[in-house]
Amino acid sequence: DREFTSYSSNWQTRLSGFPYDYDKLLSYDMIILGGVKQVSLGNICQEMLGDYLKAGGGMIVLGGPMAYGGSKLKGTPLAEMFPVTMEDTPFDLAKIPGAIVKPTQAGAPFLEDLNWDQKPRILYIHRVKVKPWGKVVLEANGHPFLVTGEVGPQKARVVCILGVPMGSFGKGKTPFWEWNDWKYLLRQLNWWVMKQDYRFDYQNHLW
Repeated sequence: DREFTSYSSNWQTRLSGFPYDYDKLLSYDMIILGGVKQVSLGNICQEMLGDYLKAGGGMIVLGGPMAYGGSKLKGTPLAEMFPVTMEDTPFDLAKIPGAIVKPTQAGAPFLEDLNWDQKPRILYIHRVKVKPWGKVVLEANGHPFLVTGEVGPQKARVVCILGVPMGSFGKGKTPFWEWNDWKYLLRQLNWWVMKQDYRFDYQNHLW
């Protein structure tokens, strides 16, 4: 299911739809947050999403102009379940010209069989602090690009992608979102978040 932020001069800003039913919400294998602001979620949605993670659901949080600091979720119970601490400002993007995305450590199954020869690049990235239980898997010029973690009694898997898909690059340079293997990384990441990759034991990882 896909839901969007709805703006109205007569009604409050809100999501176009949300499953306000725990049976329905818990039926989802994974939830992706793509630039959803606190005002769009509201207190009830945030509480239910927190309960979803406590029950073992998976989540991927994407970067963008209205994500992380721009989402105004810092300090909320939901944001406390992310493996990173975001800044409390909408101007949380760092510009890192020429930065190349690369793995920091080996062993994560969602990195298997990816070809890095294109040297995927990034221009803007969210400034965050990685929590002690977070694991930086991809970085760009020393900035965390992809951070994973497990949280809650059921060890929900939460992934924060901190790169922002925008900016202009010179000829012959590949933006990370146009990298040939980007879609394969996301596919394999989805499997991992949904705990459908049984080759990998997070508690006994080597990376």
